[in-house]
Amino acid sequence: MRRLAVLALAAIAAVSLAGESVAGSVDYTFSFTSGTGVTPTVQAGGTLELTLNSGSTDQYTVTGATNVTISGTAIGPTSESLTLVTNTSAPSSSTDPTSGIQFDNQIVLANGLKMLNDNGLLFSGPSGLYVNFYTPGQNNADFALIHIDTTYESNPSGTFSLSVPEPSSFILAATALVPAIVTAARRRRRARAAH
Repeated sequence: MRRLAVLALAAIAAVSLAGESVAGSVDYTFSFTSGTGVTPTVQAGGTLELTLNSGSTDQYTVTGATNVTISGTAIGPTSESLTLVTNTSAPSSSTDPTSGIQFDNQIVLANGLKMLNDNGLLFSGPSGLYVNFYTPGQNNADFALIHIDTTYESNPSGTFSLSVPEPSSFILAATALVPAIVTAARRRRRARAAH
């Protein structure tokens, strides 16, 4: 019985610790698609690492990004990989010295909403491309694109969405383990009581 109790406590602790790490830093996939009839067209997407800001329950800093790409007529016939421009002043805004774009890399996740703000997320590409996803007045997703070489600017509106991450298999396994341990402990108690 003691052995089962220890296993149950270990499983609960594992789930608890895993839950804390998810609350602190978690990956979300994002996509952006320009609206119907909007020119130039833009499609973008990738994975963002969000880290909960100290003292906040709903405001996150995007601290990393992987597999981020952009394509569409806004950047020509090819697609381009993008790299997150780091905001060393987070959660306050910064101005990128090369592009002159103000950004803060902040996302609010509250009551089912996933919102960018006026400053938004800033990415750069190998061709000198700078891409800023932002939401003016936090009403709907929007997008601004600046190419440094030609100072090409456009603001096609569209939809920016984040997908809710799936729980890791570790959390699922630990969660499933707790009821199994409790059930086994009950059966053992019943078997002892019957003797």
